[in-house]
Amino acid sequence: DGAHERESVLSDCGFMEFIKLGGVAVFDDWMEAVSSTVEEYLRDKPEWKLLHRSTDAPSEEYCVTIFQKI
Repeated sequence: DGAHERESVLSDCGFMEFIKLGGVAVFDDWMEAVSSTVEEYLRDKPEWKLLHRSTDAPSEEYCVTIFQKI
């Protein structure tokens, strides 16, 4: 569970390059600072697809979002 500031989220995203094909990256607390930074990071990375976003969370801030490397 990482921090929610932009620079921390970008740092965490950097580890995604080490995930093997078929692997996943899971983000929780999908608040604006996290979602916008992750989406910016993945913008030019077509090898990542949205696999799941929870819809039962009380708000988007608590939603879990999963990306898979294809």
